[in-house]
Amino acid sequence: MTRPYDAIVVGAGTIGLTSAWRMARRGQRVAVVDPHPGQGASWVAAGMLAPVTEVHFTEQALLALTMASARRWPSFTAELEADAGCAIGYRTTGTLVVDADEGDRAWSDALYRFQRSLGLEVERLSVRRLRELEPTISPTVRGGLLATGDHLQDWKPWALRATSAAALLSTAVIVWVMLSVGLGARSLPLWWLPITELASAVVIVYLVVRPAGWGTRALGLPILVLVGNMSYTIYIIHWPVYVATGPFSKTDLPWSYWPAELFRLAIIFGLAAASWYLLERPLMRWRRRTLAPAPAPATEEAPAAEPAADVADPAPEPEPAPRERVPQHTGAGPAAE
Repeated sequence: MTRPYDAIVVGAGTIGLTSAWRMARRGQRVAVVDPHPGQGASWVAAGMLAPVTEVHFTEQALLALTMASARRWPSFTAELEADAGCAIGYRTTGTLVVDADEGDRAWSDALYRFQRSLGLEVERLSVRRLRELEPTISPTVRGGLLATGDHLQDWKPWALRATSAAALLSTAVIVWVMLSVGLGARSLPLWWLPITELASAVVIVYLVVRPAGWGTRALGLPILVLVGNMSYTIYIIHWPVYVATGPFSKTDLPWSYWPAELFRLAIIFGLAAASWYLLERPLMRWRRRTLAPAPAPATEEAPAAEPAADVADPAPEPEPAPRERVPQHTGAGPAAE
């Protein structure tokens, strides 16, 4: 006679599988029911374990719970990896909160003071320090925070390898399309647009999930960062330049295709560089100086308190939060999210 189940778990996501695994380790007979195991919310979650970054004003009690949970992760990871026989990608690289503009900067300043009042591990970073940790971050950002107490449960190794291979193939496809289709062609093959869009999407996914990869590091080179800063201007002026130089390409001049294209690209990049250095960058600097918030009066910083998870007394009431903004998150260190 078949032994009846001690428990039935409905849902094979992170919580369901973890519960079933724990009960099975205690000798219970467990059945997990799910028509598509591991394909729900757990499949699309980022895997961020970020009690420090995701703390909210007036949620000190919840912070105590999330910090206690974060402290359990190292032992939980060791047990799970021992039973599974493979690594699960647990990393302690921390989280970066990036200030894209002055509004983000004001928001993160308030968050930083609140986090420090709770004794959390967080550091205010300059733009230079941010780019040392994440070379692909734009030099136009205003600063950021590093929450060293945040951790990450990473992608599976096979998924990372597959993403790298797909990005390499997609890059080759984009280069092939560029060499096969004339840049000034008025009629393009129907397959050109969907193929390049799909290939570009794959490359973007690679850049997000493999910030320590060779491709992502290459995009952090200063010359490519400059091209990225000028990209919108390049997009705006490229077609007028092609229209203006079109008559010259139809004359009897002994120009082959690539010399003519290089001549046009030189004009495009020259105009874009002039716009960036003489107009856009000075205007951005003026805007920052004009819109920068007035410096707060200097005050002595109180010693950091113990983490809220370890104190029984209620934490001090937080200051009113500025208007809600969603910061940009990215993992820190050589193996970023």
